Amino acid sequence: MSRLDRRSTLRVRRFIAFAAALSLTASARAALPALSQADWGTKAPADDPKASLVVLFRRGELTLMDPRRRGISSSLHLEQRLKVLTTEGLHGGELEIAHSDRFRLQSLTGRTLLPDGRVLPLPADAKFERRLSSRAKSKVTAVAFPGVEVGSIVEYEAVLRFESVFMLEPWYLSAESPVVYSEVVFDVPKSLQAGTWGRDPFQVGIETETTRDMKGMRLRAWARNLPAVPSEPAGPPFEDLATQYGIITTGYLDNSGGLQLFDNWVHTCQRIQEWDYTPARDKDHGVKQRARELAGRIADSRLKAEALYRFVRDQIRNEHDPGVMLEEDANLAQVLSSGGGDSAEKALLLQAMLEAVGLDTHLVWANERSTGIALLELPNPAWFERVLVAVDLPAGRVFLDPSEPELAFGVLAADVEGSKALLFDTKLPEVIALPSLPAEANRRSATLKLALDGEGRVGGTGEIVFGGQHAVSAIARAVEAERVATWQRWLEGRLPGFRIEAVEASAAIESTEMRLSWRMTQHDDEVLGDEVTLSPSRPLGPVIQDFALPPSQRVTPVVLPFADRDELTLELSFPEGWRVEALPAATGMKNDAGVLHVSAVADLEGRVVRYERRLDVIARESGGREAYAKLQALYAAAERQDAKALSLARR
Repeated sequence: MSRLDRRSTLRVRRFIAFAAALSLTASARAALPALSQADWGTKAPADDPKASLVVLFRRGELTLMDPRRRGISSSLHLEQRLKVLTTEGLHGGELEIAHSDRFRLQSLTGRTLLPDGRVLPLPADAKFERRLSSRAKSKVTAVAFPGVEVGSIVEYEAVLRFESVFMLEPWYLSAESPVVYSEVVFDVPKSLQAGTWGRDPFQVGIETETTRDMKGMRLRAWARNLPAVPSEPAGPPFEDLATQYGIITTGYLDNSGGLQLFDNWVHTCQRIQEWDYTPARDKDHGVKQRARELAGRIADSRLKAEALYRFVRDQIRNEHDPGVMLEEDANLAQVLSSGGGDSAEKALLLQAMLEAVGLDTHLVWANERSTGIALLELPNPAWFERVLVAVDLPAGRVFLDPSEPELAFGVLAADVEGSKALLFDTKLPEVIALPSLPAEANRRSATLKLALDGEGRVGGTGEIVFGGQHAVSAIARAVEAERVATWQRWLEGRLPGFRIEAVEASAAIESTEMRLSWRMTQHDDEVLGDEVTLSPSRPLGPVIQDFALPPSQRVTPVVLPFADRDELTLELSFPEGWRVEALPAATGMKNDAGVLHVSAVADLEGRVVRYERRLDVIARESGGREAYAKLQALYAAAERQDAKALSLARR
């Protein structure tokens, strides 16, 4: 099997998922069914009365090319019909289709059907192409359907082609809106072997049918009356919740006996090693020499690893192109000389450099939580977006991700840490759990030292120390040249009524820390002269309850970016002649979701008020009504506390 035969699908994961999630469907061989009076009469389902649109029909048909017939591409035929129910559903008339040079959009047609009988075809000039990545040559074709109004029906068809015998992405039978009928068909040639898999998290019920003939196998799966994929605050990604069905190519048969493909993790690793990693490593001119130059006379293993990690992280720019595969004909010498590579290429380069100085390593395939939980009992390389390097040091194993400039040695991105991953090995691959930082490491520690002057104006200084994942996101928030301006705007939004000056933002990537400091003075129009009222939880608070839905109505787990800790200390001094008018009462709460602790003390003799607040959220994911109720209670307590004011007045 040629290198070209298998590349496209492994590199078009995003395109397939994007097309399906956006509810495209079409088939050149099976036209949309005739429009019926039932279609025109469709209303929002009884269990979703506020639905803004409903998908009447959607179908995807994938025909895999026969590897023995080189002139025929694989094709994906897509079609869909939807009805607009409300003005909020008018976005159903706007469509984006992702494609690339390897995953080619061959045709796109559509029309708007109006209740008065008019039919408005999609004009050719309604389409425009927007390039996403010059390196991956990925594009988006966007169209706006004409005359879309409440009560109208929009339908469209598309055909995409790609040079691959693989399909590793599922078809999403569900959508973000209710679906009356959804279907997917897979035509698999006789020369290929394939297994099926699916997810039906809300037990909608997927029906299947398999037929065989001289050409191969035809798999059909369908479902009716699917509810909209729920969207709740801090809910799981679409991929976790959608009803879906897919196939995985497990083998290739030919006159010589064939080849095992993705039937288990050993063979999956062997195929990727053979097709991508070994050819890239074979062309590594200059890599070993550069590694030894960087390591120099460093004797300590960890210091060697840190030096090489920083080089690949900082000096080899990151080309965003997710997945475990390499670009066509990519090799380590090219990545080093060009100074750029994607996650897989940078990981392979780092591994080669670490091994050149005598360190033991493994590649690790990592799944980003935002793309859905990987079903690792299915040996599918498309589960993974990143390639990490595990290096074994005297103090233990450390996982490295050189694809993000904000990640210190041994720190993983929040979207990856704590997830299940695959330790890549062609003989004994292993599913492992990646480490994650505890809540107390992901901290925001704020200290405000304020004073009330004789005119009744508050002013002083503030500092926040960001640590762990808060530091990673804070550093990534803006490029260095714009960091101060970005954080000044943030402070102005978090501390209304104050003039913010002398902002300093210093990042310490290697210690995963960022410090933000400033001066603040109350605006003239905020000064009352005889009283002052502050919200003492600012700038970290006040907390707003995002989990207002009763536990009995919440249907999805809560998925937070990471567990974290917010701690704040406010010291407010005041002159003679003033008294404390209102002081938040001390409070505390602790459950399985986290900890809230608040104390407020007024030292009348020293004329100073000290307010301390700490909020720990220790459960990153909360599933089930009991866990959700505890998280809800924690946020409710914090919201009530943060609503209390600190007030002083003249005697």
